[in-house]
Amino acid sequence: MAASQRLNIISNHLQTPAIMSPSKVSTIDFKSFSNIVNGQPRGGKTKYNGINPATKEKLWDLPVATEQDIEDAVSAARKAFPAWSKTPFEERVKMLTQFAEAYERYENEFTELMLLETGKPVCQ
Repeated sequence: MAASQRLNIISNHLQTPAIMSPSKVSTIDFKSFSNIVNGQPRGGKTKYNGINPATKEKLWDLPVATEQDIEDAVSAARKAFPAWSKTPFEERVKMLTQFAEAYERYENEFTELMLLETGKPVCQ
């Protein structure tokens, strides 16, 4: 799978139902999580959830990867490596910059996620 195809898969995965800010091209649901294997979301029969240490409140469910999930992910990475290794440096920089820009659009949401996971107070 070409590097640009992988970036498109990530972009498409981000387009899940959630409230969308006008400055955001896609949305992310910060209450629903999946493992990504070969660009595809995977759930799991076994779930794990964190606890907010300040409130002792249960947080969201997270799928626990199976041995097969891990084997599939390693296999997909091995298949993707030859194409990625041939991707010119400038193209890699462009893709990583696009990823960083997409990540930065959700700075507040990622901050809130980290505050809940660590039990830190929200400063306004």
